[in-house]
Amino acid sequence: MDETSSKTDADLLRKGWNSAPRLPVLFKPDDIDIVASKKAGEVYFYHAGELPGAVEGLEYDHADHSVIVCFADGRKMDLGVKIQSLVRGAVESASEIMLSRTENRRILSETIAPVLHLNTGQRHDRK
Repeated sequence: MDETSSKTDADLLRKGWNSAPRLPVLFKPDDIDIVASKKAGEVYFYHAGELPGAVEGLEYDHADHSVIVCFADGRKMDLGVKIQSLVRGAVESASEIMLSRTENRRILSETIAPVLHLNTGQRHDRK
């Protein structure tokens, strides 16, 4: 580690993690609706606009309630909204989430995305 990188790391720690580079945001809050049924074990992300690539999966962080969308080409984007308490229980237990592109209340396309749960306090093996 050289002197420049250690100085940069020290500056980042001094400023706090909020100064770290952020992922690009996929959706504005008005462009996504989250619908969930914990009883049925189903979660739907209804969104406007096309996805910028094939979705490989989602990463849900239990600590800050954020969702990262992972694309097949290796890119990652922040979903753009935090998971609110009303649907949080269903999202926290979901193994997959349906991403549905809508326009004028019609579903145009759907993608099923597996969910990787982060910061659960439990050990999850990645297979």
